[in-house]
Amino acid sequence: MGYCSAVTQIRAGTVLLWIPRNTNVYLKLLIRHRFLQNASARSLHFARSLYFYVNIQHMEKDNKIAGKEYTAAYTWGDACKAWLLQQSENVIIKEEMMPPDTSESLHLHEGMEQFFYILEGQATFILDGKTVHIKSREGLSIRAGLPHKIINNTKEPLTFIVISAPGSAGDRIEIGD
Repeated sequence: MGYCSAVTQIRAGTVLLWIPRNTNVYLKLLIRHRFLQNASARSLHFARSLYFYVNIQHMEKDNKIAGKEYTAAYTWGDACKAWLLQQSENVIIKEEMMPPDTSESLHLHEGMEQFFYILEGQATFILDGKTVHIKSREGLSIRAGLPHKIINNTKEPLTFIVISAPGSAGDRIEIGD
């Protein structure tokens, strides 16, 4: 499906979202009938997160395009990079890249839930002692208070979007490995 003829443009405050028309319709249906349709919990949470994000951004006065090319990167961990796409008291959205064989430390967020959406590569998560593998174009919700960490134990870079709500930048408690 080519993006030139088959996309719907949603201008949402600071981010210009390009969503294939069929996906946009599906997300609207999920939001309106989320308990009546047979949809996975993962896709429902992503739909709610996207709807929540679009609604928040719609209230902003200035329309800006966000992307890696418009914001400075910062380095975390062992050569991992993050680009802050949006930050407010309601939400923090970042694109992050982890080189092969890297991981973050085990931690939790007391009042913030997160949604990770894998763009490229495969992520391994440790969630309260359990291992979960997420591949490209899949997402994972992490509730507030759940100890977790993300690992790239492959030979390819891992790129993902992480949405944190509410936008409490200091809400991180290190647990250690």
